[in-house]
Amino acid sequence: MEKDDQKIHKFNELEREHSGDEVMIDFTKAVWLTSRANYSAQRNMLAESIADFTEAIELKKDHLPAYLGMALAITVKEGCDFNEGEKVIEKAPNEMKMGGKVIITKKDILEQFKEMIGKI
Repeated sequence: MEKDDQKIHKFNELEREHSGDEVMIDFTKAVWLTSRANYSAQRNMLAESIADFTEAIELKKDHLPAYLGMALAITVKEGCDFNEGEKVIEKAPNEMKMGGKVIITKKDILEQFKEMIGKI
């Protein structure tokens, strides 16, 4: 199955599963795109990965895991230029909320980014 067909199929499934709950639909789509982007990044398909991270962020502006993944992918794409990845995180919102509760902060993902970059 091609990536576009795969996405259409999955998005239709998520829309049926969470019918009427647009917040949950956007959240689950963002989670799925972030997962697929991470899979692509691990296979060095960085352009595809960055495109999926971008779409995840468009769906859920505070989806900090997508910012972290994009920062890592861009860092690798730019020849391990830490500053390029850090610029992505600087654009991220300060926190991600679910059900009105903060579940992760920009500070958290910046720390994770620095730790992961140290392993590249």
